[in-house]
Amino acid sequence: MPVDAPSLFGGLVTLGSEATRLSSEDTPMCQLTIRSGDTAATIYFGNSDVTNAETLAHGRIAGGEWHVWGPYEAGRGVRPSQIFLAGTAGDKVLWSGWPA
Repeated sequence: MPVDAPSLFGGLVTLGSEATRLSSEDTPMCQLTIRSGDTAATIYFGNSDVTNAETLAHGRIAGGEWHVWGPYEAGRGVRPSQIFLAGTAGDKVLWSGWPA
């Protein structure tokens, strides 16, 4: 018997030379996870002005680490389009989220 559950959102992001938007997905997520590749350098996350300097970052993850937002109550959450990443160009970040 199939289970009626919301679809999991997600994708793979390759960092550019400036702040890279996690996704253009604007759906609020009740839980959102980012994970860097095992060989990635430190990746910083924050607003659109985030850089490789901790002064503008809300947080950071090292190679192979992850960060989770949530869980949030239904109808509330974080939007992937509001998260930006900075790090070494070419490094990859995998993200997944459950819609709110």
